[in-house]
Amino acid sequence: MGPMRPLLLAAVLLCAGLPSAHAEADHGAIARAALDNVIRPGYDALTVSTGRLKDKAEALCAAPSAAALTDAKEAFAATVESWSKVEIFRFGPINKEHRYERMFYWPDPKGIGLRQVKAALAKNDETVTQADMLVGKSVALQGLPALEYLLYGDGAETLARGDPEVGFRCSFAASVATNVDRIARGVAEEWRDGAEYSKLFLSPGPDDPLYRAPKDVTLELYKAFTSGIELVRDQKLGKPLGTSAETARPRLAAFWRSGLTFPNMVGNLEASARSLPRAALPASLPRNRPASNSRSCSTSTVSSTCFVPPMSRSPRPCAIRHSATNWKPCVSR
Repeated sequence: MGPMRPLLLAAVLLCAGLPSAHAEADHGAIARAALDNVIRPGYDALTVSTGRLKDKAEALCAAPSAAALTDAKEAFAATVESWSKVEIFRFGPINKEHRYERMFYWPDPKGIGLRQVKAALAKNDETVTQADMLVGKSVALQGLPALEYLLYGDGAETLARGDPEVGFRCSFAASVATNVDRIARGVAEEWRDGAEYSKLFLSPGPDDPLYRAPKDVTLELYKAFTSGIELVRDQKLGKPLGTSAETARPRLAAFWRSGLTFPNMVGNLEASARSLPRAALPASLPRNRPASNSRSCSTSTVSSTCFVPPMSRSPRPCAIRHSATNWKPCVSR
């Protein structure tokens, strides 16, 4: 299966029916379904992955070997997969204390994060090897992009050896892994039943600082749905691909060193497809839906969200093009 195939399959999920403008949606059910079926399970899965990543990074430092490095990389890949499925939800506890940026400082077109990581390595800055001190440093040193470089970047192969001079790099990696785990657990805890943000999300009111009515929560989820698509289209595909082979900049892609660029995008698209739970919208789904799984995307169809060429007014098959900069999501109004 080629690298684009999983992404294409995930993109098909996005051509699902959206609420009709004239239907009455159960906003409370939408919020509850999103929280119980997507957000909480997503962060719970992330904490499992980050916990294992922390353990494997510490094990690598304690007993360096090729096998231990492979284990750490596998744990990193699992963490990226889990993160990809909650990455689009840029609201709630992840926004506190710059958690999102500390977890995933990206995009970074000027390479600020890379320069800071390399500088810390060159100086043997011991403060980055202690998670309690790392949290007060630049966000670019604290999250998954920094850890990716430490595990996959120039000189990463030395982590498999027990040489004293590579101990600093490994301690740095273990510190970042610990920080990532703490962020994930902090966010997951604040989404629990009874936590302040969960209460605001499920029971909005006119005096609440975030959501004054139940429909505001649905709007938040809809924003996650659309922004997830746009993130993949514009930033993760459009920027690296450019408009031609000559303008392509593949190293702008997220997780290019670890080869996790496409799994990351697939996770984003899957999360987008699930961000508005269809099971919670029975009254809002269009009545006249095609029996076939294949759909046509038209700007005149009330209930379709799809990728169509700009300026096109004729129906097109739902698709995502390799050169994504020439396509845009069309949401009929």
